[in-house]
Amino acid sequence: MIGLGGPELLILITLHGVFFLISSVIGYQKNRLFLGALLGFLLGLIGVIIIACIPKSPKDNLDALMKLSELKDKGVITEAEFAAKKKEYLK
Repeated sequence: MIGLGGPELLILITLHGVFFLISSVIGYQKNRLFLGALLGFLLGLIGVIIIACIPKSPKDNLDALMKLSELKDKGVITEAEFAAKKKEYLK
């Protein structure tokens, strides 16, 4: 399962801003502000790709399965829906 949670998203936004700021300052000092800003933006996008590709930990999947099990026990979701999600989480 791939995804971003709250802390990962906050780190990602912070790193993107830092890369953008540093590259802009370097570009400004060399009278190439646009190239510096572009470099910062591209480095930020690389960070987005890297963080988005980090899989969730098995503990996260276990917690999600436990919550789904509770929903199934309460009758909120069907056995088939539970089985489909379980198969997805256990990949």
